[in-house]
Amino acid sequence: MQLSWLREHREFANSIAYNVSESIKVGFEACNLLDEIIKTRMIYNQAGDTTLRSQFKTDRRFGAYVSMKF
Repeated sequence: MQLSWLREHREFANSIAYNVSESIKVGFEACNLLDEIIKTRMIYNQAGDTTLRSQFKTDRRFGAYVSMKF
């Protein structure tokens, strides 16, 4: 049996919205602004030795939205 775990990582996201009217809102979102690499490690033997299992970089994401109330 192999044990694996996700290394501690930081993530920073932010959003801002503006009410154009009582029923319409526009906004902007930004995710993963730190652009950090996420790594997992695993134990591969009885002695408890570890190795890098995988690493991911998910890039920064930006989005805009419009929300309406009916």
